[in-house]
Amino acid sequence: MKIAYLTNYDAKNPNAWSGTGFRIPRALAAQGFEVDYLGPLPNHFGWLSRCKFSFYPRFLGQKILFETHRPLLEGWARSAEKKIQDHPPDLVLGPHAAQLAYLKTAAPVALWADSTFAGLADFYEDYQGLCAESERDGHEAERRALARCRLAIFASEWAAQTARDHYGLAEEKIRVVEYGANIDCARTAADIERFLAARSARECHLLFIGKVWSRKGGDLAIEVAKRLNEAGCPARLTMLGSKPPAGRVVPDYVTLLGFVDKSTPDGRRQFEELFSQSHFLLVPSRAEAYGIVFCEASSFGVPSLATAVGGIPTVIRQDQNGRVFPLSAGAEAYADYVWSVMRDQARYRALALSSFAEYRARLNWEVAGQKAARWLRELAAKPEKQ
Repeated sequence: MKIAYLTNYDAKNPNAWSGTGFRIPRALAAQGFEVDYLGPLPNHFGWLSRCKFSFYPRFLGQKILFETHRPLLEGWARSAEKKIQDHPPDLVLGPHAAQLAYLKTAAPVALWADSTFAGLADFYEDYQGLCAESERDGHEAERRALARCRLAIFASEWAAQTARDHYGLAEEKIRVVEYGANIDCARTAADIERFLAARSARECHLLFIGKVWSRKGGDLAIEVAKRLNEAGCPARLTMLGSKPPAGRVVPDYVTLLGFVDKSTPDGRRQFEELFSQSHFLLVPSRAEAYGIVFCEASSFGVPSLATAVGGIPTVIRQDQNGRVFPLSAGAEAYADYVWSVMRDQARYRALALSSFAEYRARLNWEVAGQKAARWLRELAAKPEKQ
């Protein structure tokens, strides 16, 4: 069975869409699907579009979104249609609804996404302060795509609920299949036991990973480490991906490493060492559609601490592979939980092992591919209702 995989970017690139755009078609290929990559697709910019991308931010102080701009979406659709005509698939799948919105094809169309436009609007900083045109284009593209799709797979219950609430998506179209960790993992329970034996019994090692300091809760993560040290639980915090704002001085128990490229051998080695040595992943995000990094933490037997926003509560199950806290929770709530677990090594060991069990049961791409493959095969075999 052939799937035409629609993205505007090159999904054969391991770094595409933080690795998720690359992992989805690989997971389906492992289930026996033939994948025809439709991207990368050319950007069709007319003179009016070029003017708008300059005018809105420069003169009105408003944002105009590239990824939901209607002329671009229509251009990508026309380019994809030509490829589909040359190599007809059994179905078309895309991870971004907007890119399916204006596609014309007789093949069944499916979506496997981590959010909707309504879910991201005024949630992510990039989707705040939009011009009216981007607001209109974004919602219209989402509505058209969801109406066009015969199957809409979402990575979290939160994303599925936004489709129900804002676009009236029929329940019969909706499935929830978690994304997996965007790293290769051959680890076993014996490896996790080895990591546990090597983790410090004298200090709590916290790991923070996030490209956007403010959205990922960088300041709060430092405050949690401070509270732990003040409470008598020696703690160290290693921070990857972003650095604090200029002028922000960090205490000596915080190590700033910046960006680590896990697609390179050296970066992957450093990434694995940091995870294997850490007791907790601490990413108290202010906004998060899903959180692949929490899947990756579970693959090392590292419990995650985060906020109950967006898709995170689907990834992190309470006291199974970590804990989620209310968005309003302060550093004290996180520190109290960490200290209570660290004082009881049997409890910590059980939490670490159940974190790895969650990874093996549902937070890896093999399981995700198996679940999605079932629904996609049913879709291809089912005639469209007239």
